[in-house]
Amino acid sequence: MKQFSLASVLFISEGDEYEGNQIDALRKVKNSGFDETELIAEGSIWADGKVPDIELFKQTLKEVELLPRSIHAPYTTVNLESADIAVRKKSVSQVQSAIRFISELGGEVVVVHPTGSVDPNAEPRDSFTFGESVKYIGESVYELSQTAKECDIKIALENLPSKPEWGWIVRPLESMQQLRSFLQAFDDKHVGICMDVGHTRLSALDVGEQVKIAGDRLFALHIQDGDGPLDCHRPPGQGVIDFDSFGQALSDIKFDGAWTMEVISRNTQSNPEEVGSQTAQVANIWLDRGISNI
Repeated sequence: MKQFSLASVLFISEGDEYEGNQIDALRKVKNSGFDETELIAEGSIWADGKVPDIELFKQTLKEVELLPRSIHAPYTTVNLESADIAVRKKSVSQVQSAIRFISELGGEVVVVHPTGSVDPNAEPRDSFTFGESVKYIGESVYELSQTAKECDIKIALENLPSKPEWGWIVRPLESMQQLRSFLQAFDDKHVGICMDVGHTRLSALDVGEQVKIAGDRLFALHIQDGDGPLDCHRPPGQGVIDFDSFGQALSDIKFDGAWTMEVISRNTQSNPEEVGSQTAQVANIWLDRGISNI
């Protein structure tokens, strides 16, 4: 049976910063009406290779009776595809810290960005640099997969949209087709996919079809809505995504992974607490009748 989770990023993000109090965010997730959450390994408490006080997280999660089903690995300072081996090594180490952290908290999944942030000053990829990027991602993911096995944790690679307006016509592992092909080299118990339905929209791909292609390698979802060119992360029903198709496809593949509502308030007219409440209303409707258009 599905159990929706609310990503704690809703209560710690201010613009592009992640400096809200992450312990208070756990209480706010619970107050929004959720019993599960996705943590995020961003902000100053994770900076420069630091790891937060895990005992404080354990204490708070137990106190509010909240399950940390997953954690979003750091990504603003991570680039697993970098040609610079020192950058890749540091990036892998940061993600490994998130794997060990969620393992000790009793979670299941680490969501990983396989590619770095799109640089508007970079040259567009050609056939050589595209293939080189995939090669380096493979090396990074292999190292992460070994840590995932040791910790009995699943790592889920997230689909990320390209930025054609910056000259990046393609981005490695943007579609479920590319991710499925890439994952053939990896253990299907510990390495899979997190499909962000909003990113799928931005890539102009059919959400239902993409779910079916991901199939049994689909470990986690980032559920959000939006319209236009922005990665909006609004509650479902506040954009244009076809959740009828999405929900039917999830039912068809018998998806039983992590159902994370990854919403934020900056592209809405509401504050974080209101967005949390709106998202809980959607989750309750979907628990009653299945995922569908609101």
